[in-house]
Amino acid sequence: MALHRNNRIPKWILDLVLPIGITFCQHASFFFYALIGGFVAKLYGLSIGPLEVIIIVSGGYFQSLASAGMPAAVSVGFLAGIFRPLGLPIETIEVLLIAVMPLLDPLLTLSNVTGYVVSTSIFSRLTQQSVESRELPFHSVASVVASIPGKSLDIDG
Repeated sequence: MALHRNNRIPKWILDLVLPIGITFCQHASFFFYALIGGFVAKLYGLSIGPLEVIIIVSGGYFQSLASAGMPAAVSVGFLAGIFRPLGLPIETIEVLLIAVMPLLDPLLTLSNVTGYVVSTSIFSRLTQQSVESRELPFHSVASVVASIPGKSLDIDG
């Protein structure tokens, strides 16, 4: 509600963008998984070629989608999705990461929340400019939704 109240972002934009961002934009988790995967691969002397980069990047992305909303200590187990295809042992690294995760988790959360706020603000500004220049017919969409019994769309906030 602080975004709605303090930054004058319409509530319908918050209701649209924030759930999408929380679900699909776990960029801090992605960077965490990718960096840990690359670090451990180098730690164990694995040469990182194009195939390994693809495994680390795609594994990090899919693991970040799967770990949305989970505590970081639980999501450490998702590193197996990156480590096993690379042939890396996960047991020793999990113990070390569980010890460090209480320090890293607030930074990951801060990064994710900052991304949500920035993306929502950018979307709000672009949408408001588009509505003012009449590029997007949001007011006509609102009138159609308002004509549906029991439905409403608050585009003004």
